[in-house]
Amino acid sequence: MNVRTTMSSKGQIVVPKPLRDAHGWTAGTEFDFIETEEGVIMQPVSVHEADLHPLAVDEFLGMIPKVSGPRLTDEEIGRLVLAEASRRFDASGN
Repeated sequence: MNVRTTMSSKGQIVVPKPLRDAHGWTAGTEFDFIETEEGVIMQPVSVHEADLHPLAVDEFLGMIPKVSGPRLTDEEIGRLVLAEASRRFDASGN
């Protein structure tokens, strides 16, 4: 799809509606502009990347869940993972 738009005096560019609709871009979508030898690429920032921000070590360590009780063995973890996978597979109707 080829479309053309014009930059405003404030440097704003309107992304044409057919492109927004085709890619699911909504208000607030962030874009990176990547300069190449051929020109400039406008690429939406991935959802996960947009949510990332630098963390202090203390903030990161505070995100680690605290677990109480006896530690699980590798075999127990494997059994629980397989049970959950089976539950999800059965729930999806496959």
